[in-house]
Amino acid sequence: LCLTSWPDINCSILYFAACGLQACLNKNTYKPEKCDEQVRKLYQCCQTLYEQTDDKGESTACPMPNVVRRWLKNHSELVS
Repeated sequence: LCLTSWPDINCSILYFAACGLQACLNKNTYKPEKCDEQVRKLYQCCQTLYEQTDDKGESTACPMPNVVRRWLKNHSELVS
C-alpha cells in the first residue's frame, strides 16, 4: 500500500484510512457522497505523505499529489 524508503512515514495510518474508505463505500453501495469524512481522512494522510517526501512518496491508495491538493482545496468547507 505504501512504497517509500523514508522511515518517518507511518504507512499504517494510510492503510487504515484507505480501509475505512473502502468499508464506507461497501456499506453505502459506492455512493461517495456518503463517505466524505473517509475520503477527507485518506486525502489528508496522502497530503502528509507528500509533504514529508517532497511529493516523492508513493502509495497505491493515494492519487497524484496535485489531485490530492486540488480535492482538499475544493472541499475545504467540509473541514471537520
